[in-house]
Amino acid sequence: MAQVASTGGIGTASCSSSLCLQSFRKVEPFVERTIRTSGRTCRESMTRRLYPISLAELANFARELRVTTEESRKRFVQYVVLQAISASPLRDVLIFKGGNALRFVYANRRGTMDLDFTATSALPDDKPSIGLALDSAFVVAFGQFGVKLRYQSAQRNPPGADKHFPTYEVKVGYQFPGDRYFPEFDARAQPVSSVVDLEISLNDVVCDDALIKLDPQRDLCTRVCSVEDIVAEKLRALLQQRVRKRHRKQDAYDIASMLRMHRDQINPERVTQFFLRKAKARGINPSRSMFDDEIRRRASCEYETLFDDERDPYYIPFDQAWDEVIRLVHALDIPP
Repeated sequence: MAQVASTGGIGTASCSSSLCLQSFRKVEPFVERTIRTSGRTCRESMTRRLYPISLAELANFARELRVTTEESRKRFVQYVVLQAISASPLRDVLIFKGGNALRFVYANRRGTMDLDFTATSALPDDKPSIGLALDSAFVVAFGQFGVKLRYQSAQRNPPGADKHFPTYEVKVGYQFPGDRYFPEFDARAQPVSSVVDLEISLNDVVCDDALIKLDPQRDLCTRVCSVEDIVAEKLRALLQQRVRKRHRKQDAYDIASMLRMHRDQINPERVTQFFLRKAKARGINPSRSMFDDEIRRRASCEYETLFDDERDPYYIPFDQAWDEVIRLVHALDIPP
C-alpha cells in the first residue's frame, strides 16, 4: 500500500543546477498533450512508442526494433495488461513504476520483462483478492485487443504478515489466436508457460505520480510515477545494495538515461525531497559519501549485459553512467 504524498503530476519546474545542463545528447524527448479525466490532468505521451498496440503491429515492431517475435508478443501483452488495469477500478490502486515505466512512458531504451507497481492501501494484502481483481480487469483483453489473459499465481516475498515491505510476484498467463490453448483458455485449469510477470509492492512511498495516456486512440489513462520519483527511488535502491547484499546493474543506466533525455523535468530540489522520504521509510540516513566504491562496484556488476551490443547508440558505458549519478548526488541537498 503506497504512502502517496502528492498526485500533482510530473514536475516541470526548471532546474537551477548546472547538472541539468550537462547532457551528452537528447534522445526522443518526452512531450505531452494534456486532457482531463476524473478531475485530474491526463498527459498523453508523444514519444516514439517502444511497444506494439495491436496484433497487426507485432511483425513490424519486431523488425524495426530488432527484437524476437517472442519479445514483441510479450511487449504487446504488457501493453494490454496496462490498458486492462486502466479500464478497471485498479487504475486508482496500482501505480506503474520502475524500468518498464521508464520505457513505456519516458522512452528509456532499456526495459525489463516484468511490470512493476506500487499499490495504494485499497489493495488487500492477500493472494485471492489480488487474483480476483486482476481477472476482473482482464475480461476486456480479448474483446478489445484479441488476446486472452488470466491470473495464474502469486508469491508474497518476503513471506510473513510481520514484513512491512512485501512484494507480490504475480504471473499472468496469456494466449494469442493460434496458440495451443487459446480456444479453451478461459476454462483451462492448468497454467500455461507463456506468462508476463507483475511485481506489486505494498507500503512503498510514492511522492509524485501522474495520469498518462499510452494510446492516443483510447481514452484510458495509466497512473505512473513521475520521472523524478523514479530517479529518487533508484537512488534509494542503489544505497540498499549494501544492506541487502545485492547488485543493481540497471539503476545507474536508468538514472543517466533519464538525465540525458529529460533534464528539464528533473529538479534536484524535488529529487532531494523524494529521496529523503523514501530513504527514511527504509531506515536510511543518506549522505553523498554513501555512494562509495562498494556501491559503485555493486552497481557495475554485469552492467554490460543490459544491452546485447555495446555499439547500440543508446548504450551508455558504466563509467559515464556513474558520473551522471554522482553529479546528481552532488546536486542534492543532503549531508556530505
